Amino acid sequence: MSAAREGVQRELEEVRAELRKIRSGLSMATVTREWMAQAEDALASLEPQPVEPIVQPRFASQEPLSRGDTVWVAGLQAIGEITELTGDEAEVQIGSFRVKARLGDLELRHKAAKPEVRERVVSVPRVSSPGLELNLRGQTTEEALPRLDKYLNDAYLAGLPQVRIVHGKGTGALRRAVRDFVAGHPLVASHRPGDRYEGGEGATVVELVSR
Repeated sequence: MSAAREGVQRELEEVRAELRKIRSGLSMATVTREWMAQAEDALASLEPQPVEPIVQPRFASQEPLSRGDTVWVAGLQAIGEITELTGDEAEVQIGSFRVKARLGDLELRHKAAKPEVRERVVSVPRVSSPGLELNLRGQTTEEALPRLDKYLNDAYLAGLPQVRIVHGKGTGALRRAVRDFVAGHPLVASHRPGDRYEGGEGATVVELVSR
C-alpha cells in the first residue's frame, strides 16, 4: 500500500471513530442533521477511489514485422524500434538499450519507411557527326577496316541513321572486305549496294541500329 493511501485510511478511521463517540455519548437530539450530513460528506470524500489502469491502445491491424518498424513492447510498457529479426524473436532498440522479445509480445505502431527506388537512366553521350559518307578508295584492306570501324562507332554515337561507304569497284577485294565487315558489325542493322545515284557497286549504304 502506498504512503498516500495509508494516510487516507488513517483519516478515514479517525472520522469513523469520532462518529461512534458522538453517537454513543450524545443523544441524537443534540446532533443536528446538518452536522451529520457534513460528517457523512467528509467521510465519503476520504474513501479511496478506484484507479482505472492505463490501457495502451492496440494498433488497428497487426502486419508482419520487419527491421525498422516501431513497436510497443508489452512486457516493458515501452516503445522501441526493431533492429534484428531471428525466427520468432526480435531485437528491439529502446532508448540506449537493446532487448530481445518474442514477436507475439510486440504490437506494431509504425511501419518502417520504404526506401525510394529510382530508375537508373544510362545516357549515351553524343559526339560530333563524322559525316554521312566515308571514302576508302585507294586504301588497302588493312588500312580501311580500322577506319571503317571507328567511323561506324562515331556515326552511331552522333545519332546518324544511315551512312554511305565509298570503296570503289576496282578488283572488288576492298568491296568484299567492307561488306563482310559491316555484315557482322553490332551497330549495323542492314546494308545494301548503292543505287545508281549513290555510286552503284562502288559504294555500300549502311543502316545503323537505332539508339
